[in-house]
Amino acid sequence: MVWMMGRKLNKIFLILIIGIIFVSGCTQIKKMDFETISKGHYSDHKEPANYIINSNEELESLGIKIPEIDFSQFSVIAVFMGEFNTGGYSIEIIEIIEKENEIIIKVNKTYPKPGSLLTQAFSQPHHIIKIKRTDKPIIFEEK
Repeated sequence: MVWMMGRKLNKIFLILIIGIIFVSGCTQIKKMDFETISKGHYSDHKEPANYIINSNEELESLGIKIPEIDFSQFSVIAVFMGEFNTGGYSIEIIEIIEKENEIIIKVNKTYPKPGSLLTQAFSQPHHIIKIKRTDKPIIFEEK
């Protein structure tokens, strides 16, 4: 009797392990590759904004000047921090995570420390990248 109970517990344990492996395999999360097209402190974009660009028309309407992109294969992601009276600010896309139903773009913003010596010029930090074209919803997350 004890032997039969131990055997049932082994089967239950095995089924649980297989279930965990199956579920973890279904929720795929992977890092996406991206290529920086433009990054810097002067963009002429005075308001903070995030853009997902999938056509030349969208690109032109935003006034973004970058090398020609094949929008049948790639999407352009642009993040703008807005305009500041000094330097010392920056924005960077640091990671892109592709999940089963969405893509998460992780953005890092840097602000100058109080008392820092700063460039005395207007700045508009930006980072523009290209990724493999996708129809999944894209979510921006600030780190």
